[in-house]
Amino acid sequence: MLTYKELQIAIAAVKRRFASIRMKYPSVNAQLVFSSRSGESTLEKSPLKILAKLPSMIIDDTEKAEFLETSSRLEFLQEQAADLRNAVQSLSKRLRMSAPNQRLAKSKASTIFATSEQNLKRLAQIIRLIEKKLSALASGLQYDETCQVAIILTELSGKLLRQLQKDGLINRNRVSHKKASIRVVLGKLSQFAQKTSQPSN
Repeated sequence: MLTYKELQIAIAAVKRRFASIRMKYPSVNAQLVFSSRSGESTLEKSPLKILAKLPSMIIDDTEKAEFLETSSRLEFLQEQAADLRNAVQSLSKRLRMSAPNQRLAKSKASTIFATSEQNLKRLAQIIRLIEKKLSALASGLQYDETCQVAIILTELSGKLLRQLQKDGLINRNRVSHKKASIRVVLGKLSQFAQKTSQPSN
């Protein structure tokens, strides 16, 4: 298993490796991905994005369950805040457009507007607290170190592929062809996090 900190170390190492490939072969059109038996996801640092795209990459435990529950609550409150913000903006517009002789209606609307603004501020404070909690929970998540990192190569000519293979940046045994792309495994997360050996070609 990898900690969140070790995952960040691995991602940084992968990006350095990828940058060296791009620098040497600027015409390469490629994308970095996490890859496992359950699917693929673009290379993400955010635990929320990883959970959304490749949930199996995060180890199932109590921390993951609490993180999911907290993120669901945060999403719900953010939706509530958006609805309330729209209501406040609508009230503000009505107040500006109300006729001078509609004093009673304007007074009621002003009271509702003030209350809604206060509720929106309280909700924003709660959201900030939950975001902090979510950030703290993220540091306790464990990641599958056997998950692979791959690059998806598109618009790659046969000549350039042979150059990459000859250079040793791509191993023939780790290349799989699809209709519109070539998938190349760079190594496991554990290798890039330096828990085992250096990434092999």
